[in-house]
Amino acid sequence: MASQDITFKKLDAKIDQIVQTNQAVIHNLELQVEQLAKKIAERGQGRLPNDTKVITKETFMAITYHFNLWLRRRR
Repeated sequence: MASQDITFKKLDAKIDQIVQTNQAVIHNLELQVEQLAKKIAERGQGRLPNDTKVITKETFMAITYHFNLWLRRRR
């Protein structure tokens, strides 16, 4: 019985940690979306940015790798 209590307390602590991490991630995403919305509003409707940037192959591969990891976790 005591070992079950310890196990449940550890599990509860781990869940709390995951929830806190997820809340922080969500908060950061909300800030990023807010920043993007402001930039889009400043640019005006129907206009594309004229200062596009070329990314390196390494950067593209890193983005692709992380996107694929994200996809696998969602399945």
